[in-house]
Amino acid sequence: MDTQQFISKVCAMRKYQKEFFKTHDATALRQSKALEKEVDDMIAQNAATLRQQPRQPKQQSLFHWEC
Repeated sequence: MDTQQFISKVCAMRKYQKEFFKTHDATALRQSKALEKEVDDMIAQNAATLRQQPRQPKQQSLFHWEC
């Protein structure tokens, strides 16, 4: 997912959401819902990619002493 594409998609979604709440136009509602689904899909795809990346091991504390 390209960051610029994601930002553009979210900006378009917000534009239609604001238009809907101002005018209650059904077309603006449909468009905002369609864009919201696209944004949700982009987030889900990115989250799946992040889950597949290996985690780095936890760093040991420098001040962990056993007496």
